[in-house]
Amino acid sequence: MIVHHGIEPSSICAVTFTNKAANEMRARLIKLVGKEKVDKVKMGTFHSICALFLRKYGRVVDLDGNFTICDSDERYVVEASTTVLCQSLLQQANCVEIVEAL
Repeated sequence: MIVHHGIEPSSICAVTFTNKAANEMRARLIKLVGKEKVDKVKMGTFHSICALFLRKYGRVVDLDGNFTICDSDERYVVEASTTVLCQSLLQQANCVEIVEAL
């Protein structure tokens, strides 16, 4: 696209599913068009590209750019902590029936 169609590298977003594939793609592109052009391509895994865009444009949907992405193990800790917090708040508000359901 860069060589044959003259597309600006900064207009290209190359997405892969693994870091290994992203690194291989980057290495191959450097051989084809050079490091300077490759550095302008938005390239990475699906998750890294999405995180990049959310950090850059998240304010459009009221998302603070300083967010943290949890892995699957951390997710369970967050869910458990949230459940305990909700139970505590409901108990303080005398909502015993709802707390027992949780």
